[in-house]
Amino acid sequence: LCEYIHNAKRIFIFATHIPGDLACIMQRAILTTGKFIEFYPRKEHQMEVAKQIRRDDLCIFLSLEGTLLMEKAITIISLAKNVLITQNVHIKFSEQFTQVIGLGGHDSESIGKYKLLFFIDCLLNRYYHKYIVNN
Repeated sequence: LCEYIHNAKRIFIFATHIPGDLACIMQRAILTTGKFIEFYPRKEHQMEVAKQIRRDDLCIFLSLEGTLLMEKAITIISLAKNVLITQNVHIKFSEQFTQVIGLGGHDSESIGKYKLLFFIDCLLNRYYHKYIVNN
């Protein structure tokens, strides 16, 4: 995922509810590296952005239970690289993604949000060390 982020021309995060709050944290941290990343908290804005996705873009979906993926206007983005971060890797439509990153076992959503926060923290740590600190 670090390599995808580093190489993408445009990056979009798609998430709602609590994962959306965590997406804001992820967005701010990646922005501090000098990499531009877009996240729009309102689902309506995310659906509009989904229509503008191009081949060299990266779309990161944060969906603990897969409810965001039921929004076909958002998830049918076959042109770009698509990464799904979830704790439910067996959800419908998961085969449409370039990569599916599981957050361990399928726990309750209240536990899943902490696993997602930990994953984001680890991802950012790895990204900083790979592309910022060592360059």
